[in-house]
Amino acid sequence: MPTRPSDLLSFDHEDTQYTPSQETLKLYASRCPTTQLPDRYRVTVANPNPPLVHFAFPAAISKLYKYAYKHNLLKFFANFPKMISPVSAFAATRHLSDEVQYELEIAWPFGQTADCGVILVLYNNYTMEEKMLINEDQEDVIEMVQEELGYDKSVRPKWYFDFHDEWRPGDEAE
Repeated sequence: MPTRPSDLLSFDHEDTQYTPSQETLKLYASRCPTTQLPDRYRVTVANPNPPLVHFAFPAAISKLYKYAYKHNLLKFFANFPKMISPVSAFAATRHLSDEVQYELEIAWPFGQTADCGVILVLYNNYTMEEKMLINEDQEDVIEMVQEELGYDKSVRPKWYFDFHDEWRPGDEAE
């Protein structure tokens, strides 16, 4: 790997965590991340098309870049060789998936209520039937992700609405 300026590869900072205002949280209360998936968002015969909701870790992009660096996966833009390419985050996610032996994906949370910039998805309300593990195995995957990314044990997956969710305050209740 080519030598880079030390300040470029400094990952000692944390991404600034976004905290929505109280007014925003009140307006978008039905789209805030939650620890339990409400029944109205489960995919069923009677409810075949609920909004997309991801069960995911809040992710700091700096954590993914640090992980990519640790595993020699960092990629840089060809025209801007000092700028880390977002491809590095995807490479880190693929590598992390191999490490924990469970397929993870990157997605973007619903912006108005997100407490992070990206999310590491374990599954969503459409794939949970196929991808959801038994509690014991799911806890193992959660612990491995926490360890690999240097997360505190309090950083756990939550249900996040997808970035492309079209709901807005004033829309009919679901």
